[in-house]
Amino acid sequence: MDKLQELLDEFDKRIRKEDLKNVDKDDPNGQYNFYIPKIKNYFIPFIEESLKDINYIGREEQFFQGVFNREYLIEATIYYVETAKTRGASDDNKTKRCNSINDFLIAFERFYELVLKNKYRMMSVHTYLPATDELVADIRMRLEKKGYVLLESEEFPAIHKEEYDFIRNYFENISSLSDKQLQSYIIVQLTFLYGLSFSTIRNIHTRDVDLEKRTLKVLSKDKKDFIILELPYSIFINLNQHIVQNALYEDELIFFTNEKRKIGKPIASSFLKDVLTRIKNLYNKQYNCNEIVLKRFTHLGMIKYAISNMLKANLDFATIENLTNRDIKFILGCRPYKNSSEKQSNYINTKIRATNTYYEI
Repeated sequence: MDKLQELLDEFDKRIRKEDLKNVDKDDPNGQYNFYIPKIKNYFIPFIEESLKDINYIGREEQFFQGVFNREYLIEATIYYVETAKTRGASDDNKTKRCNSINDFLIAFERFYELVLKNKYRMMSVHTYLPATDELVADIRMRLEKKGYVLLESEEFPAIHKEEYDFIRNYFENISSLSDKQLQSYIIVQLTFLYGLSFSTIRNIHTRDVDLEKRTLKVLSKDKKDFIILELPYSIFINLNQHIVQNALYEDELIFFTNEKRKIGKPIASSFLKDVLTRIKNLYNKQYNCNEIVLKRFTHLGMIKYAISNMLKANLDFATIENLTNRDIKFILGCRPYKNSSEKQSNYINTKIRATNTYYEI
C-alpha cells in the first residue's frame, strides 16, 4: 500500500539522519537497527491487515485520525510479541521476553513522534503515550491468557562492595602493569567513581585531560556543555603515567589497542572483557560464588555501583543522568538497599525533627 510505504520511507529517512549524529557510538546504526525492523516487519503488516478487515484501504489518513486507538496499539503489540523470534527459544515456544512489549511500544512511539503526529495530527494518541504501566499490564494480561509465559529481563546486577574491593586490589597488587592493564585500570577507576558510559570513555582525547589542574572534561548527556571532573590523585597518577609512556600529546585518543591507535579509531566495548573475566574467575576460585554473583562482573555492574554511591550522596537524578548518560529507569534500578532498622530510624527521626509539626504538636 503506497501510503503506508510513504510513511515507512519517511521514518527510515528520519532515523538514518539521526544515526548520522551518533557516529562515535559502538553501533552507529543503533537507532535504525532497533526501530525500523519493528515498524517495517510488524507494525506496517498489522495495519495492512487491519485496513483490509474494515475496508479502509486507500483511506489511511481517516484510519489514523479517527479509527486507530489504544485497542489497535495493544493488538499490534501482541502481534509483534507473538510473531517476533525470541532469542534462545524455538519457533513454537510459548515463552516470550517481557521486554519485547516495551521494545515495540518504544518503537511505535518514535514512529508516531517523527511521522504520524506530523502527517495525520493524531492528537488522541497522547492519551496513551508514552506507554503507561497500565497499558503494559493490559498487554501482559492478554498474552498470559493466550498461554504465553513472559520472562523478565535479564539484569546486569550492581557490583557489591566486596567485589569492588577485590577488583581494586587486583590492580593494586600487580607490581608492574602492562599498557593494556593500566588502561583497563584507569577505565575501571573512572567507572567506579563517575559511572561513565563506555561510549563516553572510549572517546576521551588528550585535549580532555588537564594534567596541571588534574581535571577531566566530559560531554554531558544533553550535549549542551561539558562537565569538568576533578580527578583523585590515584587516577591522575595513572593517567599521567599512561600519557607520558605513550607520548600522547597530539590530541590522540586516551584509550587504544595498538591496531586502533594506527587508524585512530575508539576501542570496542569488548576492551575490558578479558581482564574482567580473569578477575571474575579469580574471585570465583577464592569464594566459590553462585551465578548471580558472577554476573556482577560487568561494566554495567560497575556503573550501577557508582550510581548507587551517588544516590547515597544525594546527587539529584538530573545530574546523574547528565553525567552517566543513563535514563531515569536505569538510575532508579541502582537505588541502594534499605538501611538497617537503626540507621533508618535515625534518618526518619532526624528528618521529622526538622518539621514544624515536631515542635507544634
